[in-house]
Amino acid sequence: MINKDLIMINKKIYLGDSVYALYDGYHIVLTTENGLPNDPSNKISLDASVLSILRLFEKQIIEWLESR
Repeated sequence: MINKDLIMINKKIYLGDSVYALYDGYHIVLTTENGLPNDPSNKISLDASVLSILRLFEKQIIEWLESR
């Protein structure tokens, strides 16, 4: 569980598996990086509508797993 005190605009937090997240005031921005200066990094910006669909996807996976 993420501590609510850690969530500030433009403050990057580590989620695990080389994934970081920050909130830029509009999007949740996910990045992948391993911390080395010249290594590749990827960025995904999730607005409210995409985040809603992602939550629905997660719910469907949970329901499917529970039905097995």
